[in-house]
Amino acid sequence: GVDRVQLSPIERERYRALLRCNDPSSRWQAAADLGRWRDKALVFPLVAAMQDDEGTQKTCRMAQSLGAIGDSNAVPALLQAIHHPRNLDLRVCATHALAEIGDARALGPLVAKAEKVELREDDRVSAMLALGDLARSEAAPALQRIATSDGDFANVAGEFPLFLPHLFL
Repeated sequence: GVDRVQLSPIERERYRALLRCNDPSSRWQAAADLGRWRDKALVFPLVAAMQDDEGTQKTCRMAQSLGAIGDSNAVPALLQAIHHPRNLDLRVCATHALAEIGDARALGPLVAKAEKVELREDDRVSAMLALGDLARSEAAPALQRIATSDGDFANVAGEFPLFLPHLFL
């Protein structure tokens, strides 16, 4: 990835405006740029853009950029986004963004999501993968429970010791 880029105040204001504009492609491109440059000063405008999902499903791009920036200030909004009632893409991207940030506050909600049998398979699998990516030893018991008790997901969760042996030592 690109090293962190600190934008000038004028550039930051330009990107704030792009994140609020009515042109979806401009918003998505601005979010992609900010994720690539990882300027933490624009976390809150990105959060606002992610939460404004009127007429678009591309809020996933905003969640991905928040994950790339890696600022824990985004965690509360991402924790809300993993439960979005209509936008699967956003739920999945927010789940992975939480793992990318690596904040301990994500562990409990990700475990709950991975273990919740009523959820769609995409939601549960993304939570399992995010738990692995979070790389916290506290995730291992939940993944082991899923691997041994949930026939539908035993194959997915059962492979984690192979790919993430450091969690299962």
